[in-house]
Amino acid sequence: MEVFPAIEPSDRSFDMGDFPTTTAASFNGDEVRFNHGAEAVDHDLTITFLRRSDSVLEQIREHYRGQSGGHVSFQLPPIIWQGHSTDSDIVPIIGRWKYAGAPEERHRKGGRHDIVVRLQYVGSGIAA
Repeated sequence: MEVFPAIEPSDRSFDMGDFPTTTAASFNGDEVRFNHGAEAVDHDLTITFLRRSDSVLEQIREHYRGQSGGHVSFQLPPIIWQGHSTDSDIVPIIGRWKYAGAPEERHRKGGRHDIVVRLQYVGSGIAA
């Protein structure tokens, strides 16, 4: 099972998503809601790595290539959530992620790089 490189991010931003729900109007005009799942969807995670070395940049590039971009999902190591109480209160710890696009790179002087990685949650793969 593939896991993202164990590199502590400088920053992370998380969008909690929402539960898959549709709405319809009832015969009397009230709104009726239908829940289509027990797990929230559309979680987005942006992790930023500031002033990192060439070797860290290459680890992220290789992982991206190894996942065929956003085609193959993977898990995140605990260090991605470092400083947060636990990763399982956000999404299940066995949750899988995919790349939302290619990592963005900003090359600085002295062989340092800023890297932004945008990920999308694809589920835990377990029945609720």
